[in-house]
Amino acid sequence: MPDLQLESYVSGMSGHRTPRDLAMMIDLWRRVHKRYERPFSVALISFGFSDTIETVRQLQAETMVWQIIGDSLRDTDLVAALEHQLVLLLPETPPENTGHVVDRINARLVEATGSAAHVRAELVAEDKLAALIRVLLGG
Repeated sequence: MPDLQLESYVSGMSGHRTPRDLAMMIDLWRRVHKRYERPFSVALISFGFSDTIETVRQLQAETMVWQIIGDSLRDTDLVAALEHQLVLLLPETPPENTGHVVDRINARLVEATGSAAHVRAELVAEDKLAALIRVLLGG
């Protein structure tokens, strides 16, 4: 999916932030976590479609996928587009609970698109956050 299409859809989500702003929020939550032990998670979500889907169905499925992801996030969750992925900041969500968010998204996607959409989500380990922040800042 072209980056511009992803960015245009994500910019309509309530928790949308620019990559730079999300980098600053992730850094803030790292510091809050270190000082006050408040939980948070950062996840990367990417998806692809089966090559067997015709173009019209793929466009419909892409719209549905982003709607499902947008509906699955809480008001306090923040999201930014980064290349062909979404970066999610989930404040007050322990890393062990992030799987529930991914499971909920995956279940709705399978229900809506069958096996046509392949979502891959991964939790970003704490020791990888500094590198992600640099990428979000464009460095």
